[in-house]
Amino acid sequence: MPHDSDDLVLQPKGPPGSGSPGGLEVRAAVVIVAAGNSTRMQGTAKERKPKLELLGKPLLEHTVALFNDIPEVHEIVLVAHPDDVSVFERWTVEKSAFDKVRAIVPGGKERADSVRLGVFWCGFDMDVIAIHDAARPLVRPAVVREVIATAFREGAALVAAPVHDTIKEVAPHGPAGLPRAARTLDRSKLWAAQTPQAFQAEELRELVADAAEEDFKPTDDAALWEMKRGPISIVASDAENLKITTPIDLEIAAAILRTRADAGGSSRTTHAGGSSHATDPGGSSHAMDPESSSRKTDSGSSTEEGDESGSSDPTDPSPPEDTP
Repeated sequence: MPHDSDDLVLQPKGPPGSGSPGGLEVRAAVVIVAAGNSTRMQGTAKERKPKLELLGKPLLEHTVALFNDIPEVHEIVLVAHPDDVSVFERWTVEKSAFDKVRAIVPGGKERADSVRLGVFWCGFDMDVIAIHDAARPLVRPAVVREVIATAFREGAALVAAPVHDTIKEVAPHGPAGLPRAARTLDRSKLWAAQTPQAFQAEELRELVADAAEEDFKPTDDAALWEMKRGPISIVASDAENLKITTPIDLEIAAAILRTRADAGGSSRTTHAGGSSHATDPGGSSHAMDPESSSRKTDSGSSTEEGDESGSSDPTDPSPPEDTP
Protein backbone atom coordinates (compact mmCIF):
# COMPACT_ATOMS: atom_id res chain seq x y z
CA MET A 1 0.00 0.00 0.00
CA PRO A 2 1.19 3.57 -0.62
CA HIS A 3 2.78 5.46 2.27
CA ASP A 4 1.55 8.94 3.25
CA SER A 5 3.88 9.54 6.17
CA ASP A 6 6.86 11.83 5.80
CA ASP A 7 8.72 9.67 8.33
CA LEU A 8 8.84 6.42 6.37
CA VAL A 9 10.12 3.56 8.54
CA LEU A 10 10.34 0.16 6.92
CA GLN A 11 10.85 -3.45 7.88
CA PRO A 12 13.71 -4.87 5.81
CA LYS A 13 13.51 -8.12 3.88
CA GLY A 14 16.10 -10.77 4.58
CA PRO A 15 18.87 -10.93 7.18
CA PRO A 16 20.24 -8.02 9.21
CA GLY A 17 22.50 -5.62 7.40
CA SER A 18 19.98 -3.27 5.87
CA GLY A 19 17.79 -3.05 8.92
CA SER A 20 16.81 -4.51 12.27
CA PRO A 21 13.68 -6.07 13.80
CA GLY A 22 12.77 -2.65 15.14
CA GLY A 23 12.72 -1.11 11.69
CA LEU A 24 15.11 1.33 10.05
CA GLU A 25 14.75 4.35 7.83
CA VAL A 26 15.83 3.25 4.36
CA ARG A 27 18.91 4.81 2.78
CA ALA A 28 18.69 5.05 -0.99
CA ALA A 29 21.04 6.09 -3.78
CA VAL A 30 19.76 7.22 -7.16
CA VAL A 31 21.68 6.76 -10.40
CA ILE A 32 20.47 9.35 -12.92
CA VAL A 33 21.40 8.34 -16.48
CA ALA A 34 22.12 11.48 -18.51
CA ALA A 35 24.68 10.27 -21.03
CA GLY A 36 22.86 10.15 -24.37
CA ASN A 37 23.30 12.17 -27.55
CA SER A 38 19.60 13.21 -27.78
CA THR A 39 19.45 12.70 -31.54
CA ARG A 40 15.64 12.74 -31.61
CA MET A 41 15.46 16.28 -30.20
CA GLN A 42 15.40 17.76 -33.71
CA GLY A 43 14.45 21.38 -34.18
CA THR A 44 15.95 22.50 -30.85
CA ALA A 45 19.23 24.14 -29.99
CA LYS A 46 22.19 21.81 -30.37
CA GLU A 47 22.22 20.76 -26.74
CA ARG A 48 21.76 17.33 -25.23
CA LYS A 49 18.54 16.89 -23.33
CA PRO A 50 19.91 17.35 -19.79
CA LYS A 51 20.98 20.90 -20.70
CA LEU A 52 17.78 21.94 -22.48
CA GLU A 53 15.86 24.73 -20.77
CA LEU A 54 12.57 23.88 -19.06
CA LEU A 55 10.84 26.86 -17.45
CA GLY A 56 14.11 28.73 -17.02
CA LYS A 57 16.19 25.84 -15.64
CA PRO A 58 18.14 22.99 -17.23
CA LEU A 59 16.01 19.87 -17.57
CA LEU A 60 18.51 17.94 -15.45
CA GLU A 61 18.13 20.43 -12.60
CA HIS A 62 14.39 19.67 -12.39
CA THR A 63 15.12 15.94 -12.25
CA VAL A 64 17.90 16.18 -9.67
CA ALA A 65 15.89 18.59 -7.52
CA LEU A 66 12.99 16.20 -7.04
CA PHE A 67 15.33 13.49 -5.69
CA ASN A 68 17.30 16.01 -3.64
CA ASP A 69 14.11 16.78 -1.70
CA ILE A 70 13.20 13.15 -0.91
CA PRO A 71 14.39 12.18 2.59
CA GLU A 72 15.10 8.52 1.75
CA VAL A 73 17.54 9.60 -0.98
CA HIS A 74 20.96 10.07 0.60
CA GLU A 75 23.11 10.32 -2.51
CA ILE A 76 22.85 10.84 -6.26
CA VAL A 77 25.23 9.57 -8.94
CA LEU A 78 25.06 11.32 -12.32
CA VAL A 79 26.13 9.34 -15.39
CA ALA A 80 27.02 11.98 -17.97
CA HIS A 81 27.99 12.26 -21.59
CA PRO A 82 31.78 12.77 -21.46
CA ASP A 83 31.43 16.25 -22.98
CA ASP A 84 29.00 17.28 -20.22
CA VAL A 85 31.02 16.21 -17.17
CA SER A 86 32.61 19.62 -16.62
CA VAL A 87 29.24 21.40 -16.97
CA PHE A 88 27.57 19.10 -14.44
CA GLU A 89 30.54 19.48 -12.11
CA ARG A 90 30.11 23.25 -12.19
CA TRP A 91 26.40 22.88 -11.44
CA THR A 92 27.22 20.97 -8.24
CA VAL A 93 28.87 24.14 -7.00
CA GLU A 94 26.36 26.64 -8.41
CA LYS A 95 23.02 24.92 -7.81
CA SER A 96 21.67 23.73 -4.46
CA ALA A 97 19.56 21.07 -6.18
CA PHE A 98 22.83 19.14 -6.69
CA ASP A 99 23.71 18.99 -2.98
CA LYS A 100 23.34 15.19 -2.78
CA VAL A 101 25.44 14.44 -5.86
CA ARG A 102 28.18 12.01 -4.84
CA ALA A 103 29.81 11.42 -8.23
CA ILE A 104 29.68 12.42 -11.88
CA VAL A 105 30.71 9.46 -14.03
CA PRO A 106 31.24 9.45 -17.82
CA GLY A 107 28.81 7.05 -19.47
CA GLY A 108 29.62 3.86 -21.34
CA LYS A 109 29.01 2.73 -24.89
CA GLU A 110 25.45 1.56 -24.24
CA ARG A 111 22.85 2.30 -21.59
CA ALA A 112 23.57 -0.94 -19.71
CA ASP A 113 27.23 0.06 -19.48
CA SER A 114 26.29 3.49 -18.12
CA VAL A 115 23.99 2.00 -15.50
CA ARG A 116 26.70 -0.44 -14.35
CA LEU A 117 29.23 2.38 -14.00
CA GLY A 118 26.76 4.43 -11.97
CA VAL A 119 25.83 1.53 -9.70
CA PHE A 120 29.47 0.85 -8.85
CA TRP A 121 29.86 4.44 -7.62
CA CYS A 122 26.99 4.13 -5.10
CA GLY A 123 27.98 3.93 -1.46
CA PHE A 124 28.09 0.52 0.20
CA ASP A 125 26.03 1.86 3.10
CA MET A 126 22.98 2.26 0.82
CA ASP A 127 20.04 -0.15 1.24
CA VAL A 128 18.42 0.58 -2.13
CA ILE A 129 19.70 1.80 -5.50
CA ALA A 130 17.21 3.36 -7.92
CA ILE A 131 17.89 3.97 -11.62
CA HIS A 132 16.20 6.94 -13.26
CA ASP A 133 16.19 8.61 -16.69
CA ALA A 134 17.42 12.20 -16.58
CA ALA A 135 14.72 13.02 -19.14
CA ARG A 136 11.88 12.18 -16.72
CA PRO A 137 11.59 15.29 -14.51
CA LEU A 138 7.89 14.86 -13.67
CA VAL A 139 7.68 11.70 -11.58
CA ARG A 140 5.66 12.31 -8.41
CA PRO A 141 7.70 12.36 -5.18
CA ALA A 142 5.16 10.04 -3.52
CA VAL A 143 5.68 7.52 -6.32
CA VAL A 144 9.46 7.70 -5.86
CA ARG A 145 9.12 7.07 -2.14
CA GLU A 146 6.78 4.16 -2.76
CA VAL A 147 9.06 2.45 -5.28
CA ILE A 148 12.00 2.78 -2.88
CA ALA A 149 9.91 1.36 -0.03
CA THR A 150 8.69 -1.55 -2.15
CA ALA A 151 12.19 -2.41 -3.35
CA PHE A 152 13.44 -2.33 0.24
CA ARG A 153 10.73 -4.77 1.35
CA GLU A 154 10.49 -7.02 -1.70
CA GLY A 155 13.88 -6.80 -3.42
CA ALA A 156 12.92 -4.77 -6.48
CA ALA A 157 10.19 -2.57 -7.92
CA LEU A 158 9.54 -0.44 -10.97
CA VAL A 159 7.26 2.46 -11.79
CA ALA A 160 4.79 1.77 -14.60
CA ALA A 161 1.46 2.98 -15.95
CA PRO A 162 -1.44 0.99 -17.41
CA VAL A 163 -1.61 1.08 -21.21
CA HIS A 164 -4.73 2.80 -22.55
CA ASP A 165 -4.13 2.52 -26.29
CA THR A 166 -4.90 -0.59 -28.30
CA ILE A 167 -1.57 -2.31 -29.00
CA LYS A 168 -0.93 -4.26 -32.20
CA GLU A 169 1.73 -6.90 -32.75
CA VAL A 170 3.34 -6.20 -36.12
CA ALA A 171 4.10 -8.84 -38.73
CA PRO A 172 6.89 -8.60 -41.31
CA HIS A 173 6.42 -5.78 -43.78
CA GLY A 174 4.25 -6.41 -46.79
CA PRO A 175 5.10 -5.93 -50.48
CA ALA A 176 4.65 -2.17 -50.24
CA GLY A 177 7.10 -1.96 -47.35
CA LEU A 178 4.39 -1.08 -44.84
CA PRO A 179 4.13 -2.76 -41.43
CA ARG A 180 1.13 -5.06 -41.01
CA ALA A 181 -0.88 -5.60 -37.82
CA ALA A 182 -0.89 -9.33 -37.09
CA ARG A 183 -2.90 -9.39 -33.87
CA THR A 184 -4.21 -7.28 -31.03
CA LEU A 185 -2.64 -7.75 -27.60
CA ASP A 186 -4.70 -7.95 -24.42
CA ARG A 187 -4.51 -4.41 -23.09
CA SER A 188 -5.53 -5.47 -19.58
CA LYS A 189 -2.17 -7.24 -19.22
CA LEU A 190 0.00 -4.40 -20.57
CA TRP A 191 1.76 -1.72 -18.53
CA ALA A 192 4.21 0.87 -19.86
CA ALA A 193 7.45 0.69 -17.88
CA GLN A 194 8.84 3.99 -16.59
CA THR A 195 11.55 4.99 -14.14
CA PRO A 196 12.67 5.00 -11.40
CA GLN A 197 13.32 1.28 -11.10
CA ALA A 198 14.69 0.37 -7.67
CA PHE A 199 16.52 -2.63 -6.22
CA GLN A 200 18.09 -3.79 -3.00
CA ALA A 201 21.64 -2.54 -3.41
CA GLU A 202 23.58 -5.78 -3.13
CA GLU A 203 21.15 -7.56 -5.44
CA LEU A 204 21.60 -4.90 -8.11
CA ARG A 205 25.38 -4.95 -7.86
CA GLU A 206 25.31 -8.71 -8.41
CA LEU A 207 22.87 -8.44 -11.32
CA VAL A 208 24.81 -5.79 -13.26
CA ALA A 209 28.07 -7.66 -12.73
CA ASP A 210 26.53 -10.91 -14.01
CA ALA A 211 25.00 -9.10 -16.99
CA ALA A 212 28.41 -7.68 -17.93
CA GLU A 213 30.01 -11.12 -17.78
CA GLU A 214 27.24 -12.56 -19.96
CA ASP A 215 27.24 -9.56 -22.33
CA PHE A 216 23.52 -9.11 -21.61
CA LYS A 217 22.57 -5.50 -22.30
CA PRO A 218 18.86 -4.92 -21.74
CA THR A 219 17.35 -1.50 -22.38
CA ASP A 220 15.29 -1.89 -19.20
CA ASP A 221 16.84 -2.40 -15.76
CA ALA A 222 13.91 -4.45 -14.51
CA ALA A 223 14.70 -7.02 -17.21
CA LEU A 224 17.77 -8.02 -15.18
CA TRP A 225 15.55 -8.94 -12.24
CA GLU A 226 12.97 -10.65 -14.46
CA MET A 227 15.64 -12.82 -16.07
CA LYS A 228 17.51 -13.80 -12.89
CA ARG A 229 14.95 -13.51 -10.08
CA GLY A 230 11.44 -13.55 -11.60
CA PRO A 231 8.45 -11.15 -11.54
CA ILE A 232 9.02 -7.65 -10.19
CA SER A 233 6.56 -5.50 -8.24
CA ILE A 234 4.96 -2.51 -9.96
CA VAL A 235 4.21 0.85 -8.38
CA ALA A 236 1.47 2.59 -10.36
CA SER A 237 2.20 5.96 -11.96
CA ASP A 238 0.53 7.90 -14.75
CA ALA A 239 1.18 9.47 -18.14
CA GLU A 240 2.56 12.66 -16.56
CA ASN A 241 5.79 10.79 -15.86
CA LEU A 242 6.72 11.18 -19.51
CA LYS A 243 10.19 10.88 -20.95
CA ILE A 244 11.18 14.03 -22.81
CA THR A 245 12.24 12.72 -26.20
CA THR A 246 11.02 15.20 -28.83
CA PRO A 247 10.54 19.00 -28.86
CA ILE A 248 6.80 18.74 -28.20
CA ASP A 249 7.53 16.84 -24.98
CA LEU A 250 9.27 19.94 -23.60
CA GLU A 251 6.10 21.95 -24.18
CA ILE A 252 3.97 19.28 -22.51
CA ALA A 253 6.31 19.12 -19.52
CA ALA A 254 6.22 22.90 -19.13
CA ALA A 255 2.42 22.84 -19.18
CA ILE A 256 2.31 20.12 -16.52
CA LEU A 257 4.70 22.04 -14.26
CA ARG A 258 2.64 25.22 -14.65
CA THR A 259 -0.55 23.34 -13.82
CA ARG A 260 1.00 21.88 -10.70
CA ALA A 261 2.23 25.30 -9.63
CA ASP A 262 -1.21 26.83 -10.26
CA ALA A 263 -2.76 24.12 -8.10
CA GLY A 264 -1.00 25.66 -5.11
CA GLY A 265 2.33 23.87 -4.99
CA SER A 266 0.90 20.42 -4.43
CA SER A 267 -1.64 18.07 -5.97
CA ARG A 268 -3.39 14.81 -5.22
CA THR A 269 -2.89 11.69 -7.27
CA THR A 270 -4.71 8.40 -6.85
CA HIS A 271 -2.77 5.16 -7.17
CA ALA A 272 -3.65 1.50 -7.47
CA GLY A 273 -5.79 0.49 -4.53
CA GLY A 274 -7.51 3.87 -4.33
CA SER A 275 -5.03 5.60 -2.01
CA SER A 276 -3.97 9.16 -2.67
CA HIS A 277 -0.89 11.19 -1.84
CA ALA A 278 -0.14 14.85 -1.43
CA THR A 279 2.74 15.51 -3.82
CA ASP A 280 5.07 18.32 -4.66
CA PRO A 281 5.30 20.03 -8.03
CA GLY A 282 7.30 18.82 -10.13
CA GLY A 283 36.65 6.52 -17.93
CA SER A 284 37.55 9.11 -15.36
CA SER A 285 35.10 10.21 -12.77
CA HIS A 286 34.39 13.30 -10.74
CA ALA A 287 33.32 12.11 -7.33
CA MET A 288 32.44 13.24 -3.84
CA ASP A 289 34.60 11.54 -1.24
CA PRO A 290 32.07 10.14 1.27
CA GLU A 291 34.42 11.15 4.10
CA SER A 292 34.85 14.71 2.85
CA SER A 293 32.76 17.73 1.90
CA SER A 294 34.92 18.44 -1.14
CA ARG A 295 34.22 17.16 -4.65
CA LYS A 296 37.32 15.41 -6.01
CA THR A 297 38.56 15.50 -9.57
CA ASP A 298 40.86 13.06 -11.30
CA SER A 299 43.68 15.60 -11.07
CA GLY A 300 43.53 15.46 -7.27
CA SER A 301 42.24 19.01 -6.85
CA SER A 302 39.00 19.70 -5.06
CA THR A 303 36.22 22.22 -5.25
CA GLU A 304 34.33 23.10 -2.11
CA GLU A 305 30.56 22.53 -2.21
CA GLY A 306 28.71 25.76 -2.95
CA ASP A 307 25.51 26.87 -1.21
CA GLU A 308 23.77 28.36 -4.23
CA SER A 309 21.50 26.88 -6.21
CA GLY A 310 19.84 10.22 -21.88
CA SER A 311 20.81 7.84 -22.57
CA SER A 312 18.44 5.80 -24.65
CA ASP A 313 15.05 5.30 -23.00
CA PRO A 314 14.74 1.87 -21.32
CA THR A 315 11.01 1.90 -22.04
CA ASP A 316 10.81 3.55 -25.46
CA PRO A 317 10.02 1.04 -28.23
CA SER A 318 11.82 3.16 -30.82
CA PRO A 319 15.37 2.21 -31.83
CA PRO A 320 18.05 3.64 -29.52
CA GLU A 321 18.50 7.31 -30.31
CA ASP A 322 21.91 7.79 -28.84
CA THR A 323 24.76 6.42 -26.82
CA PRO A 324 24.02 6.23 -23.07
